[in-house]
Amino acid sequence: MGLKAPIWRILWSKMKKEKKNTHFSYDPCEYAQNFDEGLMVNDYDDLSRSFSARFAVPSTVVFDKESHCHHLHHPKPYLTIIIFFTQPTSNLTPSPLQRLVLSNNRFTGGIPKEIGSLASLSVLNLNSNNFSGVIPVEIGRCSSLTTLDLGNNRFNGSIPVEINGLSQLQCLVLSNNDLSGRIPSSNGSKYFREVGIPDSSFVQHHGLYDLSHNRLTGSVPDELGNCLVVVDLLLNDNMLSGELPKSLAKLANLTTLDLSNNVLSGGLPAEYGRSMKLQGLYLENNNLTGSIPPELGQLHSLVKLNCLSIIYVW
Repeated sequence: MGLKAPIWRILWSKMKKEKKNTHFSYDPCEYAQNFDEGLMVNDYDDLSRSFSARFAVPSTVVFDKESHCHHLHHPKPYLTIIIFFTQPTSNLTPSPLQRLVLSNNRFTGGIPKEIGSLASLSVLNLNSNNFSGVIPVEIGRCSSLTTLDLGNNRFNGSIPVEINGLSQLQCLVLSNNDLSGRIPSSNGSKYFREVGIPDSSFVQHHGLYDLSHNRLTGSVPDELGNCLVVVDLLLNDNMLSGELPKSLAKLANLTTLDLSNNVLSGGLPAEYGRSMKLQGLYLENNNLTGSIPPELGQLHSLVKLNCLSIIYVW
């Protein structure tokens, strides 16, 4: 009985089958982005845990038995991605893959449910492709995830509540899709609570919570006020309703709050005057009413306040 193929190979096989048979023009400098920041060719300890295929055409994968490397060949010989994988020693050993970066390609189809078997995965970046379908609930089993970026695709359906249980998640980007339903909330939410940064190579995305440009409805959950790691909260261009939650004032690290282009109502909470790090507050194109709280005058870091279309009461 043959050994079961590693999870990463199953995932790659499925994505490759969905790949359109197209060709791109490449720039050598742009191609360097396929290699994660700080990742050097002689750093074998890190290479076995990284898979980066940005700006790549996955036409052929060749396995070298001696080096345990997978060479992904591009039609142009000077542009070749070398992808290193260390195969599990047995079927009981989890995949060592920690970073899966396939952004800026033309992948199609859905995310295979087998993604939930990648227990060591800390970064999943599928941004700017043509992926579609629903986000699989199995993604909630990727307990090591710190960065989940599925932005700029064609995902539909609701956001799985299982994402709330990812205790190490510190970057969530689901923007520019066709997602609907409510923003998931639960009393047991664990994401955006860890202060540390487990994966320093993606530190620039730390604290980003971006669900903008979808079709989300319902209210902004009060529980978001417990996501202490959030730095940029972007919920603009949806169909969110209800009042602005006062709990967002508890986000001590918040620098950008964008709730523009929704159907939010009620007034602007005076509590927002406690957000001392807030630099940008965007509330235009809602149904907000009332006066501007004088407490906002305490926001000495605020450089952008956009409240157009609010019905003011002086």
